[in-house]
Amino acid sequence: MANEFDGQLDPIEEAQIKEALAAFEADPEMAPMFVAESLDHLSTIEASLLQLEERPGDKTLLNDVFRPFHTLKGNAGALGIATLQEFAHKVESLLDLCRSGKHVLGEAEIDVVLKSVDLATAMINDLRDFTGGYGGIVGIQAPALFGVPLEGVAIPLRTSFP
Repeated sequence: MANEFDGQLDPIEEAQIKEALAAFEADPEMAPMFVAESLDHLSTIEASLLQLEERPGDKTLLNDVFRPFHTLKGNAGALGIATLQEFAHKVESLLDLCRSGKHVLGEAEIDVVLKSVDLATAMINDLRDFTGGYGGIVGIQAPALFGVPLEGVAIPLRTSFP
């Protein structure tokens, strides 16, 4: 399959993108449902985060932010879209640390989660657009391109999570 990104990425990135596209295209009935449901879930996060800034100890709001990433991770995994699954898992893990009280959800974490919503949205839109013939690679490899600081910026995240 010849794509506009051939030769622009290192071989590992290119293989991951091609794998994600193949997995997404493998189930043409599930793919549009995955896109619609994922974008719907992600659209609920910003409002909850804004409320959470005002009420930082509100566990219900924190769960309202956690759940969409958990669902996105599971659905991406079921479709075999590993890059999106892994990305959502890292955000979910940060939020789970906050839910358990092991980490405080502060301004930096809220910023990371907001950027992560934008990033996940871009990744999903790129999967949809690329398989629909519209081109684009930004979202599929977005964590590297956007520089979302899931591994730093005063947020104690490990490289991998169980």
